[in-house]
Amino acid sequence: SAGEIYRVCAEAGQTILNGACSCIFLADGETMKIVSSSGKDDHSCGSECSLDMAAVALNSSGPCYFRSRDRSDGFCPAGSSGVCFRLGSKAVFQVMSSGSGVFGSIDTRILELLRGYTEQALKRIALQHQFINQALHDPLTGIYNRNYFNRLIELEEHRARRLDSAISFVMVDIDSFKKINDTFGHQAGDRVLQEVARVLENALRKTDTVLRYGGDEFLIILTRMTTDYTHIVESRITSAMKAMEPLHEIGSRKVSVSMGHAWWTPDTELTIDEALNAADMIMLENKRKKSSRTE
Repeated sequence: SAGEIYRVCAEAGQTILNGACSCIFLADGETMKIVSSSGKDDHSCGSECSLDMAAVALNSSGPCYFRSRDRSDGFCPAGSSGVCFRLGSKAVFQVMSSGSGVFGSIDTRILELLRGYTEQALKRIALQHQFINQALHDPLTGIYNRNYFNRLIELEEHRARRLDSAISFVMVDIDSFKKINDTFGHQAGDRVLQEVARVLENALRKTDTVLRYGGDEFLIILTRMTTDYTHIVESRITSAMKAMEPLHEIGSRKVSVSMGHAWWTPDTELTIDEALNAADMIMLENKRKKSSRTE
């Protein structure tokens, strides 16, 4: 993680240069905060230790050296001199020394190498997170995809067994979606998928999960709930769909969905796959009934 990389960098900076302390500062909006440090606990530093110099370094391309003559209210009491390097676009790496004759050309080169290794590690972490995010999210709607479901369901099953709680699966399918694509085109269909995904997300708690299960079908996973919560969610979704603004991409027609749900509990004879299939069958039956009423 980035936190581990920051920790190693701070410890290496203090150890290699035998510094008084070494810190990593991270920009948080308009302020700077310490996210990792080494040796800081040995000194009476406040929470805003050397933030002035870190803020200057954040806006500089090269190293920023400072001596005791540069001391201000925010100057670190751990040492009489120090140096700051910017790490990426938001972080600053600082090493303090109790001596004044330090940070010569060799010390600076060592710090630059350490900064380079740290920046490369941070870039690899960011790239890994980007790949993971792309692998687990549907690129069209931005919600989770089936890959994420395969990861999540095993964890939720273990949690349900440990807590002896239920998992509810709600299958959601867009009514007449094929007709929308055939009549108005796939771009219009994409817009419908995006809007339905937004409605479903807004209808759920943060602990609930909605994902695009395939095509125009969505899956909602409800955990740690009361038995009537599934009906509350379905009612909330129905009301939100009715209140959704008509989309001009489909001739200002209203979009509706059909739903079906099934519960899985640790003491049931159903497997999770069978519970999912049961929810799917109920959804399809509700969809068939709705279609027959409108014919």
